[in-house]
Amino acid sequence: MPPKTQTKKMCAKKNCTNINCPFPHPKPYVPPENALQPIKKFVSHGAASFTPPTTAFQYNELPHLILHDHKTNPPPGKHADPIRDEIRRCLNCRKDFMLTIDETEWFNNKGFYLPKRCKECRTVRRKNEQALGRADVVEQKNKLEC
Repeated sequence: MPPKTQTKKMCAKKNCTNINCPFPHPKPYVPPENALQPIKKFVSHGAASFTPPTTAFQYNELPHLILHDHKTNPPPGKHADPIRDEIRRCLNCRKDFMLTIDETEWFNNKGFYLPKRCKECRTVRRKNEQALGRADVVEQKNKLEC
């Protein structure tokens, strides 16, 4: 008896637009040109400070939202994307701070751990470590002279 060969199942629908379809399609799905419809609404970014309103675009046939920042030219590293931005709590001051996707990528590319402290606490900690480092150098220099 010959061994059974498994054939890959293809989607039976000719024009399948289901994004969660488990079967492969002969060609990738391209949404129609009129699929995007702007929806003006406020989207909470979870930050304590006020953030400008965000325009959300929704595909007619797809269940998820694509968020678009309302600012025309945001500064680099200052995205307002609640899906990828991360709110973290500082170890020292216990305040919430936002870690943008660009900052996360930068830390990962450098091989660093993601920060546990807000920017202000990091600068204070760095200055304290530098001051302690100088004190240790002076102390070691005094020991060598004696």
